[in-house]
Amino acid sequence: MDLRTGLGAVKLKPEVKKISLVYSVKNDNAGARYFKKENLPRIAYNNPGLPIGVSVLKEKRVKPTLTIEFDNSKDETIDLTKKMSEVICREFIQITKVKPAILV
Repeated sequence: MDLRTGLGAVKLKPEVKKISLVYSVKNDNAGARYFKKENLPRIAYNNPGLPIGVSVLKEKRVKPTLTIEFDNSKDETIDLTKKMSEVICREFIQITKVKPAILV
């Protein structure tokens, strides 16, 4: 996997302070799992100082979310329920207002 290109290969603005991904292993969270596997490494590679938290929980009733914490504005949370990783990544890019290296 080339971490410099592809969906998720973005350099975030300094206002983005942290990203947190939460999902359950027992529910249908394929989009969140794939986002963690394919897109999150690209985000981490292109933003080496950015704290990224991933919580994979055993409880069934956990709503899968991706929370983006900003420096001077309110945090944004994306509900990942039944979303494909590409949709999750595009919402992330839209919320953070960055231009991706290459859109697939």
